[in-house]
Amino acid sequence: MGELKRLRVATLSAEIHRPIVYTVGQYSKLGTEQSTFDMNDVEFIAFDLETTGLSPDFNRIVEVGAVRFRADGTELGRMEQLVDPRCAIPADVIKIHGITNEMVRGQPSIEDVLPEFARFLGQSETILLAHNASFDVGFLSAAFSRCNADLPEHPIIDTLALSRRTLPRLRNHRLETVARHFRIADSTEHRALGDALVVRSVFLKFLAQAPTITTTIDLFDLVPPIYFEPMISGPITVPKRYRSLIQAIEIGRSISIVYAGGTKSQRRRLITPRSLTEVRGSVYLIAHCHIDDMEKHFRLDRIVEFDEE
Repeated sequence: MGELKRLRVATLSAEIHRPIVYTVGQYSKLGTEQSTFDMNDVEFIAFDLETTGLSPDFNRIVEVGAVRFRADGTELGRMEQLVDPRCAIPADVIKIHGITNEMVRGQPSIEDVLPEFARFLGQSETILLAHNASFDVGFLSAAFSRCNADLPEHPIIDTLALSRRTLPRLRNHRLETVARHFRIADSTEHRALGDALVVRSVFLKFLAQAPTITTTIDLFDLVPPIYFEPMISGPITVPKRYRSLIQAIEIGRSISIVYAGGTKSQRRRLITPRSLTEVRGSVYLIAHCHIDDMEKHFRLDRIVEFDEE
């Protein structure tokens, strides 16, 4: 998990738009007085992701882990699935979670995993939990958007925010620090399901030390939930000379480019453009590179030549 960088995934249209990953929503569904539930009547899902990096713009999900449970600790189900990101996992990231390129090769794609994950989440009355939730919500928002899938409507509680609110004297609020504070055994393996199980244990400890949290509204008053949010339009300026690239994105056509950058600089390569994205003022083309058979990103102003196949 890491710091969320704002998503800038372009839609496949002549006018490219940016989505906002999420906003801190007002209480809706479970958060209204008309739909307040006793905590013992609600089911929770703690979840975690492992990824190829920190940015949902350029990086991808490589593992999903989740556990469903009740407030009394009763476990109701688990989900654990590796994901083929269709791009290389950097060596420094492999050192963190231990997931190698060989492990994800041949695993289901995110397009196949998201429907299973959505089914596991179930009805929107289930409350989701994640530590540093903006990171996981950002990657899932990006993935659901790329797959043109409906966003889950569940409220999400960030246990990082819960820790900051209830344990202000803790030296930091990383998951392993909070787990150590509660004397929860924390696996040295940084994997999605293992971290999700720790999030569950941490949340149950928070509930045990806060007996005044008896209803969902008590929980939402303490830590306002966040929600997955739909894309909000905002134009990305693309010079007219790249119009054929936009057309290639719209119809899924492969093109040949010469790129001034990367390990194969100035070498002609065949790519299939997927989308455009803007990061810190620079526009990037996200595409499948047929030379390396993986997804890559190319800064638009460094594409020196391109033509249709």
